[in-house]
Amino acid sequence: ASTAEAISFAERVASEHSKASHICWACVCSDGERAMDDGEPSGTAGRPILNAVQGVGLIETVIAVARFRNGPLLGAGGLMRAYGAAARQLVAAAEEAGVLENIVETSTVVIAAPAGSVGALYAVASAVSQLDSQPCEAVASEFVGHEVRVTFSVARGLEGALLARMCDATAGASRQVGGGPVRPATAET
Repeated sequence: ASTAEAISFAERVASEHSKASHICWACVCSDGERAMDDGEPSGTAGRPILNAVQGVGLIETVIAVARFRNGPLLGAGGLMRAYGAAARQLVAAAEEAGVLENIVETSTVVIAAPAGSVGALYAVASAVSQLDSQPCEAVASEFVGHEVRVTFSVARGLEGALLARMCDATAGASRQVGGGPVRPATAET
């Protein structure tokens, strides 16, 4: 998503809630971050919304809050608390509904081991995934002579642990023969 798409979203919200006094919003997008106060005092609306998005590490996200002025004046502090709370409540509801995705950076690791060890390699990958609650899966394999080469997609930072566990499972007969960065994998939260 881009900030242009975020602006378009905020405009749609404004047209759907035409009686709102303010449509304040914030986004964290591939081309930057933006916070809009829409007539509220500077920094009292968009920034608290942006802080809520950043506080939980969301990316590719836009949140718009419509305010209908019917009550007492809130003052700058009250506005900041109200907009921030509304954004945090929206994030919590999205998490509870399961509509947020956790993006995990992954790398490929190619492990070579004796052909008879192929089952052990797959078992270790499964265990790494379950124990560390991070992605680790075999994405390709090939037999070359008397050895098997298995390509794994693993969460960045776990490459060394994966290789160490592979070596343990094969009595030191595993070795890394390749690998490199891949696109991020998506795991639902």
